[in-house]
Amino acid sequence: MTVTVHPIPLSERIKTAKRGRVSQSEYCPCVIQQWGNTPIKAFFGRSTKWKTLFGHLGLELTQNPTYQEVAAMIDPNDEEFTTELLLLASPIWDAKKGDTKT
Repeated sequence: MTVTVHPIPLSERIKTAKRGRVSQSEYCPCVIQQWGNTPIKAFFGRSTKWKTLFGHLGLELTQNPTYQEVAAMIDPNDEEFTTELLLLASPIWDAKKGDTKT
């Protein structure tokens, strides 16, 4: 199997980047994989909401599992599923609102 490479002009790449997009389709899987491998405390940044999530999942505050490991611990059959999922996603929502200090 051969892959055809189509060069993308720099001006188009810059225009695309300014809109928050990437020009290469390979970036998405790579970003998702890196996201999954990110230590959860780094993902939460300055927010302390990870402590609440750890309490729900029975994790010790000294632990620092990856985002993927924490996501796998959230049980869709658990009555706290919605709360835990919202806590896991909170850094994304906070960043979207511009609130990265909570």
